Amino acid sequence: MWPKCFLLLVMGVSLCMSPHPCEAADLQEAITQLQAWQKRIISIRLRSRETAEARSNVLLADSHLKTTLAEIDWIWEDSGRFRDSRRSYNDERFTGSSIRVADSRHVYIYDYPAQDPAREIPAQVTIHENTLRFTEMGLWAMPHWILWDNKTRTWLGDRLKDVTEAQITDAGSLQIDGQTVGTCTEGFTVTLDPQHGYLPQLAEHPGQGGQVCRYRVDEFRELEPGFWFPWKGSMLMNGNMLDSWEVTQVDLNTELPDSLFVPQLGDETYVVNSLTGKQYWHGGKPPAHLLAAKAAAANPGSTPVNINPLTGEPERPANWSLWLVLLGVVLVSVGVWVHRRT
Repeated sequence: MWPKCFLLLVMGVSLCMSPHPCEAADLQEAITQLQAWQKRIISIRLRSRETAEARSNVLLADSHLKTTLAEIDWIWEDSGRFRDSRRSYNDERFTGSSIRVADSRHVYIYDYPAQDPAREIPAQVTIHENTLRFTEMGLWAMPHWILWDNKTRTWLGDRLKDVTEAQITDAGSLQIDGQTVGTCTEGFTVTLDPQHGYLPQLAEHPGQGGQVCRYRVDEFRELEPGFWFPWKGSMLMNGNMLDSWEVTQVDLNTELPDSLFVPQLGDETYVVNSLTGKQYWHGGKPPAHLLAAKAAAANPGSTPVNINPLTGEPERPANWSLWLVLLGVVLVSVGVWVHRRT
């Protein structure tokens, strides 16, 4: 059972804290720097890894797993296009993937069969309209959590305009109410680091029963002069590490090929278009193995049809009587030839 404070954290449900006044100039400086930070992003591709180990993760302590790993590829473009994919592994064994892709008009959500996690072609693709009101966009991920809000699809600099009160910590950081930036739930405080462009450095929540959930950035990197980015961090509960995350590559304002935002479909992919209400097989008809299964179900007394996994076509049954006749002819011919030789 996931602890309540952890569930609230990963789901990104709204939270709050008791407000404390601070100098208006400090708050305005944070807003100015964060808005300048986000304006430098025309497009960004972020690759990262999240790792959890049973030796430090209390949630895995009673499981049979030693490690879990997620590889995340997150792309955002100011034109409205995005791509959000995650590949998951348990003890280095691939367990599945999840992909959401959007061009400037449509969002495509991929679904893969649970019994075949290594499958590259999706079993189903659902099409939605690409609007700001679409709430299923993207997967939450630690490197840009708080910085980016999936519900409103806005950067922190825009949401920080709603903050009217904050406090300065002893270390000189700016601490704000999590609810005012739409990322956290009740009791969460978000700490912004003035040494790194006021990017979020810490988010802390005192949970029930004395539990404390903490999201922490352990390292920032300067990708360009004056442009910082969270690079390494962790999530902890009561001082125990739940998981750690690390950015492996950031491509800032590079040209992104259109192919990244085009859904990958195969003939056997089932398409659900929520805009038109139409549902159909991308290849025009059900795959051969489904047709064979349907035929077998309709004729329970018939002989099962095997499907060739290479061609996708029903395999023809072997004609054993013909082979026996041919074998007999060969044996007679050999006997005649041996008799003549002797």
